[in-house]
Amino acid sequence: MDRKILRIRISVAASVSALVLSAAAWGPGLDGPGRDAEDGLRVLIGAGSGGETRSVRAAVRAWSADSGREASVAVAADMPRQLSRGFANGNPPDVFALGTEEFAAYATRGFLRPYGDDFAGAGHLHPALVEAFTVDGALVCAPKDPDAAYDAGASPAGAPTGTASSLECWGIAADSPDHRAAVDLVRHLTRSASESADG
Repeated sequence: MDRKILRIRISVAASVSALVLSAAAWGPGLDGPGRDAEDGLRVLIGAGSGGETRSVRAAVRAWSADSGREASVAVAADMPRQLSRGFANGNPPDVFALGTEEFAAYATRGFLRPYGDDFAGAGHLHPALVEAFTVDGALVCAPKDPDAAYDAGASPAGAPTGTASSLECWGIAADSPDHRAAVDLVRHLTRSASESADG
């Protein structure tokens, strides 16, 4: 077989496989480009503790019930890979959990929508966290657990010493068809995390 043809077939097969895997992560009806605000929001989280996953699912269900908007949660077995594939396909989730390293990679490429100006209490966040999640002077995303971020002390290296979730943020895709709803959902998620911690 001609090597050029073989390379083309391998490339096509890889592309098809990526699309199939992307569709499998979200289920029928949310498996391709061309989404609009009426399709509902999609949330992608990592495979952390079962308790955290249940809490996020419950918070998203509550937000959906209160807002009247559809929203779904998917758990990524390989978060960096699935998120990268979503951006590469032009079909990322609307809201997703990001560590500081992933945040830097996506923010500098313009894949994230900054929403710090729309986030109540941003002025009370620990300075080290504000610096970690700021790009070009804009606070791009808020820590998953603002209470831990507010109360965290500074270690000798200058990093907050709160919970692991305080070193992660809720990212919003720049291509999300409904940024306003996504920001509102993030507010609800962080508020729910705060209430759970207080409880």
